[in-house]
Amino acid sequence: MIDSDSPLLHFYPEDFQLDYNEKKKDWEAIVLLPFIDEELLLNSINKFYNQLDSIEQIRNQYLPSLCFRTTSKLQPIGNSLEMNPYFPPLKETRAICKEFSIDYYQLDHHQIKHDRFDEKDMIIFPKFPVLNVLPYKYDYKTNAVNLFETRSKSTTLVLSLINQSNLDCITYNNQWNPKDENSSLPFQITNINLLIERYLGKCVFVNWPHFQYGIVCAISDYRHVYTWSNIPGGSYFFSEPITNERNYTQTPIYVSYYPFEILNDHKKVSVQIYPLNEMESQMEYIKAININQNYENQQGVSIGPIPILLYVSPLIGYRTKASSTTDKCQTTMCFLNQALAYPLQTTLFKLPNYKSNIEQIPQTINDYFKINDPIFALQSPYYSSLGYIQQINKDNYGKYTISCQMESSDIVNQPDIHRLVPKLNEHQLKYFTAQEIADRLKTIPCVISKITGKINVIGANKPRRRAYPTNIGLSWKVNNPIKQVNKNHFRI
Repeated sequence: MIDSDSPLLHFYPEDFQLDYNEKKKDWEAIVLLPFIDEELLLNSINKFYNQLDSIEQIRNQYLPSLCFRTTSKLQPIGNSLEMNPYFPPLKETRAICKEFSIDYYQLDHHQIKHDRFDEKDMIIFPKFPVLNVLPYKYDYKTNAVNLFETRSKSTTLVLSLINQSNLDCITYNNQWNPKDENSSLPFQITNINLLIERYLGKCVFVNWPHFQYGIVCAISDYRHVYTWSNIPGGSYFFSEPITNERNYTQTPIYVSYYPFEILNDHKKVSVQIYPLNEMESQMEYIKAININQNYENQQGVSIGPIPILLYVSPLIGYRTKASSTTDKCQTTMCFLNQALAYPLQTTLFKLPNYKSNIEQIPQTINDYFKINDPIFALQSPYYSSLGYIQQINKDNYGKYTISCQMESSDIVNQPDIHRLVPKLNEHQLKYFTAQEIADRLKTIPCVISKITGKINVIGANKPRRRAYPTNIGLSWKVNNPIKQVNKNHFRI
């Protein structure tokens, strides 16, 4: 592309024209480049094929597609995995591979399916669009969605959700018109206690059609917030006030001090009610309005008025704990201590043909560990040493022990990271209050309170005068910056 003698050089010009096509920004325009000559391109790169190494030659082939799926039991590795140079030398795995021929995806028009269909064997993947789990109507409209912050002029397929759940708790007004000021309310909550019992502390899928899995930690009906008071790890509900309604972006609220873990059979949820004042109630309405507008303007989906908001903490992983006195293993789900608001209409308890990872995790030690399986032992600060399982023994008291053979910590395979721990600790980012920084720098707190961002604290009594990066978590928006600072006290 840059060689002056290259026969393909003119396909990559340094100067080219832009077709704005009713756009305003340069990055929105269409780049007018010369059309590539396929025959010339193939003939030009053909001479470089013999310079590829063995791994590159494997990748540079038109081969069948491989689809890998997880299984609940260990399976012997097939030929497709043995030939893959990127997999470790395992004898068994919890993955099965299915091969699809090269012409598998070359379908004629008679084989293509369209419209809404509900296949029993359809696999559902969270965070991918799933349109067949909630009832909806569709229509073609113009000027329906935003494209680059302006209304699209072309015809767009838009969806409208049909209210079908929680009809025993909420009544909807189908005649409601948002443009009619005299129309009655769009909905009425008839049994808020049943909604709280149904959702609070329960695991749900939210954010249709891009479903995410999480647990409901709070419910808001715009007048009250009903929180999970006995949440594992301690209840701690805190949210930032909305300062800019025009450019509002949803920020998470804190529901606990730390990420928390729960079992499937966690205890009964206790509820604490927080009445909202006028400003807090307005903040909840702003959240609902912006969520609604995001669905309509960005995704072309009309979800209707939102009766309640569900504050859901997403699932961030699993933790398995093995007992030393039994072969049973216990797996808990780990959730983030922050939650986002989601509309009730886009929430489901279950997805068809979807199995969570917790159902596929083995339940005993013997399911987890096999002889000669590779194992990684965690070492500080964030390094894992490789080893192999040698024996799994059970003593007379019923206690299980797993013997492993770890590889030597030589320089080639596993560098000795312990020698770097003191240096890494010195450069870790530390957080201090303005008072603590003032004490360190021998100055008054009112001077430090005017500073925000990261400063380097340099010790004057050390021979090498090493700088320690430090953060001061204050904002310029609430503190007027000072015009002059005594430079003898600290360096920025």
